[in-house]
Amino acid sequence: MVRLKRLRRDDLAKVRLSALTPQHIADWRDRRLLDVAPVSVNRELSLLSAVCEIARREWGLLQSNPVRDVRRPPDPQPRNRLPTDDEMKRLAFVAGPDLTRSGARAFHAFRFGCETAMRAGEICGLTWERIDLKTRVAHLPMTKNGHSRDVPLTRAAVDLLQELPRMEPVFGMTAGRLDANWRKLRAAAAVEDLHFHDSRAAALTKLSRKVDVMTLAKISGHRDLSILLNVYYRENAASIAQRLDAV
Repeated sequence: MVRLKRLRRDDLAKVRLSALTPQHIADWRDRRLLDVAPVSVNRELSLLSAVCEIARREWGLLQSNPVRDVRRPPDPQPRNRLPTDDEMKRLAFVAGPDLTRSGARAFHAFRFGCETAMRAGEICGLTWERIDLKTRVAHLPMTKNGHSRDVPLTRAAVDLLQELPRMEPVFGMTAGRLDANWRKLRAAAAVEDLHFHDSRAAALTKLSRKVDVMTLAKISGHRDLSILLNVYYRENAASIAQRLDAV
């Protein structure tokens, strides 16, 4: 919905469907690339393509889908930055053990993300009523891809939750406040180029050694399995051979 509202404000929205050409789409693409990353432009191109397909197939307003004839910008290589043991120790030292402080909870949230592969917004939106500590499941009613998801919790993730002071939401801060606290903590610990979102990569890398790709997708909410296969499943043939003997 947010992307559609943004598109309505662009000059592209002034073009009648019957007159829409690949050149109009290409001009819009070039304008958007001045403001956002190629990966964002490609998501919006996919949305435009879906809309044009409905207009072509169901409404009869287009003879062809003009988005199909537009070159998409190449996506950057997927980021796979993982925190080192030394960085985690420095962050823990700066954060301190007092979880009544938001800075300490920011690092606690990062550790929780390293166990669950949950995004910052999902972590900040957690409420106690959506967590079942007995079955070790956190329910996310709405996620980034527009679907609900149940996240299995490791024992370490449950321990992290039980260490928190009781507050609502669980981590006691908005996503914006978490981002500010994380940046401050990272700077104080002299840790460079470690994003909060890298906790998700850390979790997926660790979990990929324990579960198959379909299970991992169910945990993470990925709709595109190729991302998981190409980035996180990196076992070589020798290690796979050893696992076959263990079965």
